[in-house]
Amino acid sequence: MYGGNVVVQKYSDLLEQRVKQPNESMLDLAIDIRKMVEVIYADCDSYVRENMAINYFVRSLPSIHITHSLYRFFYYTNPLRFNKFLKSHHPVLSYRK
Repeated sequence: MYGGNVVVQKYSDLLEQRVKQPNESMLDLAIDIRKMVEVIYADCDSYVRENMAINYFVRSLPSIHITHSLYRFFYYTNPLRFNKFLKSHHPVLSYRK
């Protein structure tokens, strides 16, 4: 059990510091964040994980203008749009209900 907590803490620390790299695509960034969120919030339902993935994804972007645009698109309209976006680009990463 303790080993699991160490892994969760490590991913949590990485996720807090995660930013988009200069040559990294938005999809690669989203996939990486999705993987970390899956580990950290494994005990939560898909809606909570979806909201956390959106928050971390948007926070990791370099431009405040992109950040606000994506919050309006994903978060304020319907948080499950993030899942639909990823599913359309990478079906394996979509959350299961």
